[in-house]
Amino acid sequence: MEYDSMPLLNAFIKETLRFYPAAPYLERVAGEDLVIPLESEITMTSGERISHLPVKKGQFIAVAIAAYQRRVRLEALWGADADQFKPSRWLEDDPCKGKALGPYAHLASFSGGYRVCAGWRFALSEMQIILAELVLNFSFALSKNDPVRPLYAGILVPITEKGVKGLPLFIERISE
Repeated sequence: MEYDSMPLLNAFIKETLRFYPAAPYLERVAGEDLVIPLESEITMTSGERISHLPVKKGQFIAVAIAAYQRRVRLEALWGADADQFKPSRWLEDDPCKGKALGPYAHLASFSGGYRVCAGWRFALSEMQIILAELVLNFSFALSKNDPVRPLYAGILVPITEKGVKGLPLFIERISE
């Protein structure tokens, strides 16, 4: 099968990676003094307005991937519906109206730059193959009695409202 030519499958994968990145944030240490430009000015608690963030060598930096990829405040980047899980956004054009941060679909889910995930293409192939085969052979349903929400605990973990970690699913084989 040619998985890259399956638009619905790939739209679903892209939106899942945008909305639920496995690593919601990355931590880095600045190797040199640098300045991070901001897309728009922000007001500090002191009242000072700044358009860039100075970073000193050795300073820890947390990159908020999950916030970048789904925040409503980033309407200019992801559209007015940035807070909604909507795979169809990937079917027409590239929905990201900003600079590419990562190697795949403008998403930072696999990091970016010289620290990009070396296995991102393999991970993407695994997702395509496994999802295509599962959807072809099984139907899936969530429990209506115990909704699941994401819990960010270093990595993304599904958790039910009753506090059970994991994703309880009803799975049924589709008859041939």
